[in-house]
Amino acid sequence: MAASEGVKDSLWLRRLVGFMGEDPSPVTIREDNQACLALATNGVFSTKSKHVDVRFHLVRDNVTRGEVFLEYTPTEEMLADGFTKALDGPAFLKFREALGMQVVRE
Repeated sequence: MAASEGVKDSLWLRRLVGFMGEDPSPVTIREDNQACLALATNGVFSTKSKHVDVRFHLVRDNVTRGEVFLEYTPTEEMLADGFTKALDGPAFLKFREALGMQVVRE
């Protein structure tokens, strides 16, 4: 589950900020998987979620503690997808614009 990797990285960054003398604020992780969000915020297990492992508990525990917030973001608005997926022309232009890049022609 990708959310667990995001939580692990955000916890590491929070500790780093704490070591630097700053007060680490909660981290917001944008997620487009609604099932992941439901499991992490609800915490109620069903027969369909029995397979969930330790990584899920890491996410849920840190959401419960308020160290991490999960926020739903539609797939079309996920900026990180541009780094991991092939994009068609309009999606690539939107991605490039969101990064603040522009074409310079001389």
